Amino acid sequence: MGTYQIQLEEAEKRLCDFIARQRQANNRAVSPVNHALASKEDPLYIEKEGVMSELAFCKMLNTYPYEIFNTQPRSVAQGEDVGDVIYGEHCIDVKVTKYETGRLISVSKNPAVSLIVMMIGEHGTYRLAGGMRSSDMYSSIRFGTPNGFRKPCFSATQDELIVPDALMDMLTRLS
Repeated sequence: MGTYQIQLEEAEKRLCDFIARQRQANNRAVSPVNHALASKEDPLYIEKEGVMSELAFCKMLNTYPYEIFNTQPRSVAQGEDVGDVIYGEHCIDVKVTKYETGRLISVSKNPAVSLIVMMIGEHGTYRLAGGMRSSDMYSSIRFGTPNGFRKPCFSATQDELIVPDALMDMLTRLS
């Protein structure tokens, strides 16, 4: 059983901070309010953690983080959002939580995404908790408002996820 944990370097964290600020500025220029926000955390903190967890996952896969550098607003409704990581035939959405017992959360369906992965950690240190095929995640039985959230979303507990070893094996076989 592998340990899938990554610690970003200081330079990587600074780059992620810059990208997060650019993403947030560009998104707020298009829409002053982030209507998709499911958490009560500071929006910039959420953006930074998202970017850092995306980079950490790319490092785990040993793949170049093309999508991370796209700071322009991407609309799921208009088909502009292909996920956070493209790996082989997979378009992967990377989600992060700082809570060890946290859930995998997706605010809305993205038809371009084939897999959703969950990272746990913050401030540049992340562990892969597992993942779920989007076809399993975007099920009506997974839609609701989990405790501590303001809006309904799709969610799964960690025991429902594909375990990291199986997930990484699946990704390397299919890439």
